[in-house]
Amino acid sequence: MERPSTLFEAIRLKCHRDQWYGPQLGNPEWVEVDGNDPQRKGFEFAPATEAQLQATEEMLGFSLFPFLRSLYMTLANGGFGPGGGLSGVLG
Repeated sequence: MERPSTLFEAIRLKCHRDQWYGPQLGNPEWVEVDGNDPQRKGFEFAPATEAQLQATEEMLGFSLFPFLRSLYMTLANGGFGPGGGLSGVLG
């Protein structure tokens, strides 16, 4: 599990550096969101719970990849990354 945790920390640092915290923020150049907006300081969504992941998998009819499950449970339930960010699971 050391490799994913190292990657997750690299993702966290990249998002922090580039302010990729939530889809409504767009990107660091989004002029409608103040540079001091608290949402620029952390992820928009809390990490997903096991119940949220199970509900999503049940709705989809298949299991998510273990790495993606771990990313959602460790970092945030989507909403981070460039552009609109990763989509999260239910809830």
